[in-house]
Amino acid sequence: MLVRYTPGTTVDQMVPKIKELVANSLAGLSYERVSVVLVEASQDNALRSVDRTPVVTSQHSSAPPHLVIGLVCGIAVLLIGNGVLAFLLWRRPRQTSG
Repeated sequence: MLVRYTPGTTVDQMVPKIKELVANSLAGLSYERVSVVLVEASQDNALRSVDRTPVVTSQHSSAPPHLVIGLVCGIAVLLIGNGVLAFLLWRRPRQTSG
């Protein structure tokens, strides 16, 4: 992970938090495998648009984020549906034999 910072900023204390954020953002990536490179930006570079800063991604990503979100939502819908069905069956009037 490349972090550019403005001169005079203390970023040494933020490195562990940056590593934790990156490691927790990507499945299968451990904290120890995240490297953070600190580069002091010159005043000219600090004024450039953030859009020009390249995004570094890991090659260890196991699934696209939209797939993971879709699976989690699907499982949540199934669990809620099963809970509603169980409640309706439990509250259903019982027929007496006889």
